[in-house]
Amino acid sequence: MDRSSGLQTSTPDGPGAADAEASATLYMDAVLSPARSMTARGLATFSVLLGFPILLMAGSFLMTGALPVMGFLGAEALALIIAFSISLRSQHVRTFVQVTADSVRMRHVIPGQKPIEAVLPAYFTKVEVERSRSGAVRVSAAGRAYRIGLFLTLNERLGFAEALQRALKAARSERYSEAGASNEAAALPCL
Repeated sequence: MDRSSGLQTSTPDGPGAADAEASATLYMDAVLSPARSMTARGLATFSVLLGFPILLMAGSFLMTGALPVMGFLGAEALALIIAFSISLRSQHVRTFVQVTADSVRMRHVIPGQKPIEAVLPAYFTKVEVERSRSGAVRVSAAGRAYRIGLFLTLNERLGFAEALQRALKAARSERYSEAGASNEAAALPCL
């Protein structure tokens, strides 16, 4: 998910809601995160390796009197380093998904920003996979829809959606079996 994913901040359902949720059975407790392509040390190494040849080229252009070329070389190197720094920062994004018999909780965390949270009723939650290259897993219920896992590949999205659907099925069966047991108990005559 990114900022355009549609997850909105929600407030807890009241005092004690988090405690009640914590004691419920978790059918899924997943963490979605992008693949790591570079570490901070890798970025530093890349910057040094990029900077050394650029310094050599800048020196040769300085000797020939082509001063404007040095500025363009520096701008190119700076642009590459900024792009890799942004990529490195985006690797720390996390999406947490928890499924209980009552709810599907999604929490999207971007370092340095306020977490984005959404809670949907588990019984009515629907899961779809957007199959386009820039697609996501679409989780919807009660007229609200959220896109999660924008950084996942199609196969990863399909696998996650299948696991989420299995967790929802198990959560619904618990809820249904609890409702059936309470109805049967109510129908029994009291002695």
